[in-house]
Amino acid sequence: MPKQEVQVLGLCRWSYPSEPSAFRLEATSTQEVRAKLYDPARLDLRLFFLQHVVLPGLDLQTDRNFTLILLMGDQLPEPWRSRVLELVADIPQIKPVFEPEGQIHREVCNRVMREHRDTSAKVVAEFRLDDDDAVACEFVALTRAEFAKMRPLFFDVPRLALDFARGYVLDATAQGVEVQPIVVRGWTPGLVLYTRPQNQTSLLDFPHLDTWKRMDTMTWQRVPMFVRGAHSDNDSALSQRIPVGDDFDPEQAEVELEVRFGIDLRRLRAAWSALQGGDTG
Repeated sequence: MPKQEVQVLGLCRWSYPSEPSAFRLEATSTQEVRAKLYDPARLDLRLFFLQHVVLPGLDLQTDRNFTLILLMGDQLPEPWRSRVLELVADIPQIKPVFEPEGQIHREVCNRVMREHRDTSAKVVAEFRLDDDDAVACEFVALTRAEFAKMRPLFFDVPRLALDFARGYVLDATAQGVEVQPIVVRGWTPGLVLYTRPQNQTSLLDFPHLDTWKRMDTMTWQRVPMFVRGAHSDNDSALSQRIPVGDDFDPEQAEVELEVRFGIDLRRLRAAWSALQGGDTG
């Protein structure tokens, strides 16, 4: 691997059944968690967001030098396993990783991230996407560029954070898909943690909403840098707590989603309508 100053390393957990306490589910065993996460209708929903929301922005990155670990369970059933692998096959920066199920959530995420660090890099920039999130096309490039401004601080502390605070919520309900602009602190798809490769902690060792309390953080809100999916299957009940955003022009938002995130809102709405009607493609 060529020597680099900043390695950009991400994690997306795709229906990985860790031990029950990691989920807001009425489950007391890994078997019960697995049954809920591997419900066919739920997997179809998650596949929809992966295809139409998560992957387009990653495929548009202006800086292609990054790695995203796609963490899945080793018992992920067919046909979803093959469909996921088929969707990510054309984006070499995405690395599917299948782990034994039932592990402690924080421990498996920490280990997988540390195993994929470039030990020759001076800095590892870690980010995290839920499986219904998206990042803008210059996310990786700006993650590197903004560190150059923060570099002097890095000599004095074990870690720094960059918070891309402006984005969109994509609210998908039985009535359709609506878009809400937001400016918010500490949401997962907008957070980047800069650390040293030898550091034993990783991004998921810190509660994302408390990151600004735990380390020096720069807030960046010039243009939208993330999209968060809101729907009935959000583990965080996101659709119930969307903050009030700025006034916006819906036509401008539609153009911005397509140009910056690769999300064709009209096509997405049609695909969502088809999914609600039982057509999983």
